[in-house]
Amino acid sequence: MLAVDPGRSKCGVAVLQGIDAIAYREVIPREEFSERFRDLYDRYRPQTVVMGDSTGSGEVAEILARVPRVS
Repeated sequence: MLAVDPGRSKCGVAVLQGIDAIAYREVIPREEFSERFRDLYDRYRPQTVVMGDSTGSGEVAEILARVPRVS
């Protein structure tokens, strides 16, 4: 699972493997989010992507919708 915690200036991301194993986590500046999300998606190939509904979630959802996730 790839989880995104959106924000106005930065987004937290985490890749979870299994119930309680964190494979990766990072705080990404918003201007780098689209490219980093694509890199993480390509690297980990998560079955699920989840996103919180906090501040900035609408804008981040638009970014996720535009990012091609399969290379």
